[in-house]
Amino acid sequence: MILFPDDLILCVQEFLNFELQVIEGYGYEVSRSGVSDDKRPRSEEYCRASYPEKEKLWWYDSFPHPNDPLLALTHPHHKHIHPDIKHHRIPTPNLTFTAPNLPFLIREIIANRKGSGLPNPHRRIVNQDADCPNRDLRD
Repeated sequence: MILFPDDLILCVQEFLNFELQVIEGYGYEVSRSGVSDDKRPRSEEYCRASYPEKEKLWWYDSFPHPNDPLLALTHPHHKHIHPDIKHHRIPTPNLTFTAPNLPFLIREIIANRKGSGLPNPHRRIVNQDADCPNRDLRD
């Protein structure tokens, strides 16, 4: 769990194969907790569950959808966005099984909250080579 300003939270779940040096599967969720820090459940509980106050803004997963031609380009990598977040999926060329995905995810969250103070889950970053900021993300 990584905490950002504006009550934004990134939950990270990766299944790593150290022998092959690959990510075998993942789930990345961006949400707002809707509660104060002292009332938010511990990270392992928060990231596993849904709560009435928890607002899921977008998420990525590597679950394959081979019958969805829209996702063929980046199969199985895709992003769930609103409206109908569970079924509305778009291709995600910025995620991979062979390199760390966390720098891209952090850059996307920071870029989406610039200007408005609210994240725009429909906007994607295509520049994977930008440096990831090395600072406390809650400042």
